[in-house]
Amino acid sequence: MSKIIRVGVIGGNIGWWHTKSYKCVPDVEVAAISDLDEAKAKKVANEFGIPSTYKDYKEMLKNENLDAVSIGVPSYLHKTITIDALKAGCHVLGEKPMSMNAKEAQEMVDAAKKYKRILMIGFSN
Repeated sequence: MSKIIRVGVIGGNIGWWHTKSYKCVPDVEVAAISDLDEAKAKKVANEFGIPSTYKDYKEMLKNENLDAVSIGVPSYLHKTITIDALKAGCHVLGEKPMSMNAKEAQEMVDAAKKYKRILMIGFSN
């Protein structure tokens, strides 16, 4: 029997698309979603049957036993949220662009190595 991968989604707009895709994967459970706009998080949660919503992604990382997170927020937030998620023990799927500059991108890669987690950036169109 396969292990169920528990995913948290950060960001309700792009997160909607990530959630829709995760729902097609049998061994993935979207366990929680976080968005500063609580109504947006609740709307996505209701549509896809996600059990938990959070306004603060740090609370989600602390309270949920997640294997991975998808990050779909504005680009200037990618580095901070990615490093927080890696530090919390999650693998990370981020969005393009990876970061605001090469220095931030390197910090993200270094954090993935430090915490022994996978960092992947989706360059889909």
